[in-house]
Amino acid sequence: MDVWVLAGQSNTVGDNPNDGDVIPEVAKSWPGKILAFTPNDKWEDAIPNVHVGVHGFPHENSVGPDMAFARILISLGISQQVGFIPTAKCGSNLYQEWMPGTEFYSYMIARVHAAMAAAPEAVLRGMIWVQGESDALPEEPAPGKTRKAGKLVALQYGSNFTEFLGSARADLSKYHAELPCIMAVMSTKQREAKMPYIDIVRQQQMELDIPGVFKVDMQGFEFYPQQPGGDLIHLSKSGVSALGTAMAYCYSASTWKQAVSKS
Repeated sequence: MDVWVLAGQSNTVGDNPNDGDVIPEVAKSWPGKILAFTPNDKWEDAIPNVHVGVHGFPHENSVGPDMAFARILISLGISQQVGFIPTAKCGSNLYQEWMPGTEFYSYMIARVHAAMAAAPEAVLRGMIWVQGESDALPEEPAPGKTRKAGKLVALQYGSNFTEFLGSARADLSKYHAELPCIMAVMSTKQREAKMPYIDIVRQQQMELDIPGVFKVDMQGFEFYPQQPGGDLIHLSKSGVSALGTAMAYCYSASTWKQAVSKS
């Protein structure tokens, strides 16, 4: 089984239960082929949404990029079976909540160790990372909200991510010496009102030059407004499935898809 870690915020989770879409065929369950490590510490057939119960996520009628990603890898013959370790948290930021030693980072590392122990023959292949919106928020929280960031936080995204990934690679080196990461580069379309520094985060992501980090641009994938005319925060079910498909093809084109070494 080829195992992937799911980390980041809501567009990794797939927070799209109210977009009006049904779950696309490419993102539906495939018993025996696509698995997930559940909050009760068992590998089970993956059912959208694989993050149900992780950090309290409740929405079953939703999906992230994972299911389509796995189905494409299997259809291309790259993997025979794909397993996911869901650890993402809606609304989470990188600069305070995913840095080494923080709650979500520590949860991610612990879940990987538990999942790999429960499947000794599995191979850790990489991480899917869709995150950046919460590091693009204004200096002061919006009315009724508590989260904030600021321009300086956005400008530090590249260095923060480099530290995050370097630490994760070190902590998980017993499974893979240089863990690949597929990163979604933030879209800026109709998002600036709530995320005034999203263009800076996007630029920081585009400028990253780290071996084994593969980027897929979110610009052009389908988002949906949570209210008419509102900001485009979340990908629709179709949009996030298209993102997962693009991530699979991106990975398939790399030389890393067969490279697994352990320290």
